[in-house]
Amino acid sequence: MFPFVEVFGIKISVIGVGIIIGLIIFLITTYQLCKKNHQDFFKLFYQLPFRIIIGYLLGRYTEFALETGVFLPRTLGDWIKILQPHNFHLHYVGMCIAMIFCLGRFFNSIKRTENKKIRADILFS
Repeated sequence: MFPFVEVFGIKISVIGVGIIIGLIIFLITTYQLCKKNHQDFFKLFYQLPFRIIIGYLLGRYTEFALETGVFLPRTLGDWIKILQPHNFHLHYVGMCIAMIFCLGRFFNSIKRTENKKIRADILFS
């Protein structure tokens, strides 16, 4: 697999393109399922940017902690290492923790049981 593709002299990360295409396909699919099940698509994703940021930060922090063995960042350099997207190094454990946290918050915010079941079906299908 090629990590970069060069188009007109511009290096494009294949991982970044894959993430963007996956997110677009996910959004299109959930929009169609929301329309089919008479659910409000925008209410489903009103906190999507927050959830993406939490997933990114937990994934980067887990990768940093496992790589360096430092669990509490002490210096400015440690914080920069966590926040800086260096070749998309994310650890799957941090991503799984973030996904469980965000889905738990999402399902706890839904009041009606019928909507919980329908939205769970939409997200997991």
